[in-house]
Amino acid sequence: MPQLIIDNIPEPVFVALKNGAEARGLSAEEYAKTLIAEAVRECMATFDDSGDPLATASARGVQRLAEISSRDDICDADEMAAMLGLSTEDVDDLRRAQKMLGITSPTGETKYPRWQVGSDGTLLDGLEDALAILGDNGMTAYRILCGTYPVGGDNTIYESLRDGKKEHVLKCLQTIARGDFF
Repeated sequence: MPQLIIDNIPEPVFVALKNGAEARGLSAEEYAKTLIAEAVRECMATFDDSGDPLATASARGVQRLAEISSRDDICDADEMAAMLGLSTEDVDDLRRAQKMLGITSPTGETKYPRWQVGSDGTLLDGLEDALAILGDNGMTAYRILCGTYPVGGDNTIYESLRDGKKEHVLKCLQTIARGDFF
């Protein structure tokens, strides 16, 4: 569980947080966690109370996207640019041209899977072809590329690309894109 950091918040907010915590016999951090948990429960209750299963599913999707966006194998544009020796503008251009994978986080920031860069500092061979087959929805492409399909035993599709199985991976992706079953 990530640790809550309350050191760098504005003084008036911290004072209100501290006063609320003292009134409840809690530390400022415990009180902040309580407030966050209450806000999340209220948000989820709004979706649950709506009776709309799509709204509830959407809330779960946002939560899952937030989890993926904060994984260790995901980085921001600055780090991806450093990995590739490019500017952040160049990274964004590559993403827009579907030559690399980017995922939009719930905060609107584009995140990048680190695994798309090989040990030689270049994008995986076949990634651009894979993205052309999968379309322009970054989350859909991420989900499929991280899946285990019959392209290499227990390997994910991106691991099979990294292992040089480009042609087999692309045939598999074409099958998935057509909606065929394995």
